[in-house]
Parts: sequence; structure tokens; C-alpha cells
Amino acid sequence: MKLPFNTRRNDFSANSEFTSGLLAGALLGLAVGILIAPRSGKDTRKKIAGAASQQADELANKWDDAKSETRKQLNKYEDKAASVANKLTDKAEDKADHLADDAKSAIDKVKDVFRIN
Repeated sequence: MKLPFNTRRNDFSANSEFTSGLLAGALLGLAVGILIAPRSGKDTRKKIAGAASQQADELANKWDDAKSETRKQLNKYEDKAASVANKLTDKAEDKADHLADDAKSAIDKVKDVFRIN
């Protein structure tokens, strides 16, 4: 009896092989296209350099956007954490005040007991 886990692993392996083959075919097609292109080598290199530069610029923009979004999320969570910390501090202070009041009340009762006697 085969477990579903093994089937998934085999499916993943098959998908990886397919993806690898697809990528290899795309690269081979690109190489053949460049080799048989009617442009001169200088024009082709210029076109490739321009496309690479454009992709680098787009990647830099996406990186900056991701950093900005990460900062926003980080600030949001910092604010939430500070809010929770403040609430917990307030609760702790209230509890400490309440305990101090209870202790003072108990001390006053003990003092009253000894005054009566």
C-alpha cells in the first residue's frame, strides 16, 4: 500500500523534471534565435544589454517597494506591540495599586486590633 506522501514526492520530482526540461528548451530556443537573428552581433549585444539594464532597473524598483512595504508592516506591528505593552503595564500598575491598598487596609485593621486591646 503506497502512502499519499510518497505519491506527492514523486509528483514533485516529475514536475521538477518537466520544469527543468521546459527551462532548458526555452534557453536553447533563445540561443538558436540569437544565432540566426538577422541583426549584427553588435546590435544584438546592444539589445541584450538594454533588456538586461531594464530588467535590473525593474528588479531594483521591486526591491525598493518590498523594503518599503516591509518597513510599513514592521512599524504597524511595533505600534501594536507598544499598545499591548502599555495596556499590560497599566493593568500591572492597577493590580499593584490594588494590592497596595489591600495591604494598607490589612495593616490598618491590625493596628485597630492592637489599639482596642
